[in-house]
Formats: sequence, C-alpha cells, structure tokens
Amino acid sequence: MCRSASFVLTKDKVFWSKNGDSHEDIIKEFSLHDDGARGPNILRVEIVPDGKRYDLPLSDWKFKLDQDTIPEWFNMGADEDRARLALNDWTKAHIIREGHATVEDWQTRIFLGTSQGTVNGGEGRFFGSSTGTVNGGEGRFFGSSTGTVNGGKCWFRDSSTGTVNGGEGVFYDSSTGTVNGGWGRFYDCSKKKGTKKGTWWRKLMARFTK
Repeated sequence: MCRSASFVLTKDKVFWSKNGDSHEDIIKEFSLHDDGARGPNILRVEIVPDGKRYDLPLSDWKFKLDQDTIPEWFNMGADEDRARLALNDWTKAHIIREGHATVEDWQTRIFLGTSQGTVNGGEGRFFGSSTGTVNGGEGRFFGSSTGTVNGGKCWFRDSSTGTVNGGEGVFYDSSTGTVNGGWGRFYDCSKKKGTKKGTWWRKLMARFTK
C-alpha cells in the first residue's frame, strides 16, 4: 500500500502528484514507462514518519524503497537526497496546518494543528486537534482530532471523537463516537455514547502477544 509521501524516480527526475500518493497513479499521470530492455526504468520510494507522526520534522521522516527490483542507476545517497528535496514541495500541496481545505476525488490531504477539512471524496487524514467533516470518500482521525461523518467511511483511533450522521464510522482504541444515523462500529476500548438512533454494534477484540 502506498503511503504519504510517495515519489517515483527516473534516472534524472522525481515525480509526485498534487492529488494522491498512489505510485501507479503517479506513473499514469506522467506517462512513465515502468520497464525497459535492461530492467526497471523507475524507482518507487516513500518518505514517511514513524507512527504516523506527520507533525515530526521532515528530517525525521524515513526514506524507504517500495519495490524489490531496482534500476541499475540506483544510488541510495543521491536518490534519497533528490527525493527529500521534492518532499519540501510535496508538503506544501498535501499538508494543511491552518485554515480550511476541501478534499475532492483522487486527492489525499493531511490536516495538522488547528486546521479544518471537508472531505467530499478522496481521503482526509486528521491529526492533533484538527477537525473534519466527511461527506464522501474516506476520513481517518488520530490523536485528539474530531470528525463529523455525513457520508463515506471514517476510521477513528487513539482518543479521537466522532459523530456519525450517515455513512459509516469505525472506532478503535479509546476513541469515542455518537451515532445518529448510518453505521457505527466499536472495537477495543472505544466508547459509544449519546443517542440510540442509527445502527451500531460493538466487538471486543482480544490482543495476543507472541
């Protein structure tokens, strides 16, 4: 699965999309050729923070390869450097730190701080004290973020809170949800409170350590 931030490298260029983070969509958007007579022409890479901590400094994000067979021109140091250079521009398009932004089809946006988002399609990921309204597409809420689900599907983790008016909300960990309509699913130590309208069920999941 492609993760934010994703890049596709050729021998002399770095490609990324202002919309989403699917390597295959990036390849299609820029009409790149995957394989050549001497092996792969491109390199799929990701630069991601540990534990989904998108508030960490970019220098702490980890550079990772996302394919098994690498091009003959691959150089770990040089290719990481040019991907990290592109990461600075990627953050300007994908990360919202303040104000409001709308997420439409094929887009992924990450909301931090006190930012607000409306998700009509694509995927919105909310961290910290950010808030989101999900009308369609997908929403993912972490930390102390707050979401209202009118449509689409949302996942709530950590201590996030959600109100489900339509669509589907799935709650994990110590998240809390109110279900007015649609579907609400509660796992682990998550809590349902408030109205009894809508449809919901709880499932306690046992966790085992090998």
